[in-house]
Amino acid sequence: MEVRTLESSLSRNRGGEFMMPTSERTLQTLLVQAGFKQDDRLTPGLIGPSEVESDPDIYIRYGPLLAATPEGTPFGDFVYEVPSDIEGVAGTPCICFKVLDQATPAAINSVRVQVWNHGRVPTLWIITPDSVRIYDSFARPQAEDQSDSSNHLLEELTRIGNRLQGIDDFHKSKFDTGAFWQSGKGRDIQPEQRVDSALLRDLLDTREALKSKDLDEDVAQALLGRAIFVKYLEDRHILRQFHFQAHGNSNNFSDVLSDITSTYNFFDWLRETFNGDLFPVSQEEKDSVLEIHLGILRLFLAGHDMGSYPTSQARLWPYSFETIPIELISSIYEMFAHASNQEAAETTSIHYTRFNLVELVLGLAMRGMPHTAKVLDPACGSGVFLVEAFRRLARLKGKYHGRTLTREELHELLVSQIFGMDIDRQAVYVAAFSLYLALLELDPDPQPPDALRLPRLLESEGSDEGGKNLYVQDFFNPESKFNQTPPFSDRGFDLIVGNPPWTALTANLPGDSDVASPRQWGIEYCKRHDVPDNKPDQAFAWRAREFCGPGTKVALVVGSRLFFQRSEKAERWRRKFLESNQVFNVVNLSDLRNEHLLFGRGSSTSQPASVITFSPRPPDEHATVLHVAPKWYPGIRQRDELVVNSVDIQGIPQALFQKYEFLWKTAFRGTPRDFRFLQRLHSFPTLEDVLLQANVRKRLDRSYGLTFGSNPTKDASNLNGLPYLSAVITTQSTG
Repeated sequence: MEVRTLESSLSRNRGGEFMMPTSERTLQTLLVQAGFKQDDRLTPGLIGPSEVESDPDIYIRYGPLLAATPEGTPFGDFVYEVPSDIEGVAGTPCICFKVLDQATPAAINSVRVQVWNHGRVPTLWIITPDSVRIYDSFARPQAEDQSDSSNHLLEELTRIGNRLQGIDDFHKSKFDTGAFWQSGKGRDIQPEQRVDSALLRDLLDTREALKSKDLDEDVAQALLGRAIFVKYLEDRHILRQFHFQAHGNSNNFSDVLSDITSTYNFFDWLRETFNGDLFPVSQEEKDSVLEIHLGILRLFLAGHDMGSYPTSQARLWPYSFETIPIELISSIYEMFAHASNQEAAETTSIHYTRFNLVELVLGLAMRGMPHTAKVLDPACGSGVFLVEAFRRLARLKGKYHGRTLTREELHELLVSQIFGMDIDRQAVYVAAFSLYLALLELDPDPQPPDALRLPRLLESEGSDEGGKNLYVQDFFNPESKFNQTPPFSDRGFDLIVGNPPWTALTANLPGDSDVASPRQWGIEYCKRHDVPDNKPDQAFAWRAREFCGPGTKVALVVGSRLFFQRSEKAERWRRKFLESNQVFNVVNLSDLRNEHLLFGRGSSTSQPASVITFSPRPPDEHATVLHVAPKWYPGIRQRDELVVNSVDIQGIPQALFQKYEFLWKTAFRGTPRDFRFLQRLHSFPTLEDVLLQANVRKRLDRSYGLTFGSNPTKDASNLNGLPYLSAVITTQSTG
């Protein structure tokens, strides 16, 4: 079957409308009447297989949907995303188009399953000879959808002659302006069923089911993490049937799980074959896991509703790890791991970072970055920033060489250019897991498994056998040996990026730290460098400078209060920061604080966030900050994407931020006209200056009028109706 391209869809069937109805002709009608094709030209934002193959960033976003499958045809034909107004930043995905000549329920369901597993595009448009069927692709497919294609159908646009009935309600302009998400059909979209939310719920429910059968929580988590890795290998055809047959004569992973001995023989083979720093199998696990536990794991992998275990046998559609983006897998697993200690996660501001925020940060930070760049995430968590940076660098290097990188080149890129650190050992294991998935995804021919030995990444304190990429360590510890190891010691990083914790450090702070030293390195660092309120994100920003060369960029997700706090200490720190660093961009996300666009629906944080990108050198006199302030919009919870409009973007000289403290808030809420008005007010003397000029001394000669106290227990009703004393300037008696 042919792979459709945008060019072929643009050019065919120009000769007239006399042909019999076909899916291709319906596509032509749709493109014109919905506004995707104007004056015989396709509008910006339509993405097809050719764009996926030619653009590394587009491949990362839509490769699982639009790249050719082993069977030869992609799951989708085109994607429409509303283009971004910021260079280097991805657009907002809205529609996946799929042309089907035979639109049977089974064929439609097959496409729906893959688009749902991809998890980024909210609507799926199935194009047939006589209609366009529009589905909510965030809604989870059900087992019965194999024979009934009406489930989660938003609308069917019937073709009558040369017209699609009802197309105006789904016009491109409705998506560009956001009006669709305020409509009845837009409000029917169910983001709570999206694959990331569903997989997290199932992982949590499966863990609870395992714990209900007396399995230790840590063992349950390790078992689930290993199962996800194996399913990834199986669904992506890295592990084939004969690999499972060698263990209990099984045909697949689910068969292996039917026997305990076969399962742990298989896990031992897996670790020996792939090497690396994968979830190790402890003797405690081998002694405690029973057949009933493996049975629960099989139910999860088969798509059972784990929330109603053990009473319900409801069947959902199994997850397809062939299509689920690897950054989604690692982020979900991080959420899952931290959910076991929610109090510590909230106290230390540990929240998993949604991929749209990762795209935004790296899209801005990696513009113009060479393929040889070295990247550090000093608070790496699950490694989502490292995974995306690794993939971007691999695509850049492949484009530079004009070919696909070999396995050896990918391994060399990973061990020489990607570095991370976290105080939580479990998080660092997940980061290694995530990077291994990325390595296998990029491998041009991941066969045979015996040849896929993974490099050691985790540093081992006191041993030279470990790797030198991922450290279980406190970034503020000046005594750790990472400080004397390149590229830390020679300031060799090109990019330092991440989402460090924001909550003020305290001596008795609970957390997941696995660092052996009892010293509070972060608190000591904050005191030494006058960081206000012991805020770790500001400390990370300053500490990062110690590992930067002149051209290094630092891109961090920080608390927005960094820009707004007005205490003397906060303003002093901000002045020092702006004098010492050239700021390239600030993305103020405060208006979205009550949504879950940035840190996931399981996050309880409502602290406003911002993104800052800077280099550790004094700004030149013409330095301009790209200031972006995306706004809340109606339908944001259905769309579930960060949207940046041109009115949200301003270029502001850094010198003005240094001169006018109020400009941060003006840039967030106001316009250039507001700034000019406040600038004029700022030129006038303050009330304090006027009083001093009138010889009204501070404290001694000033009164503050009627002041309301905060103590509600004292009754002052007897003062009601009494006259006020006239205000006069008096001299305070000292006698």
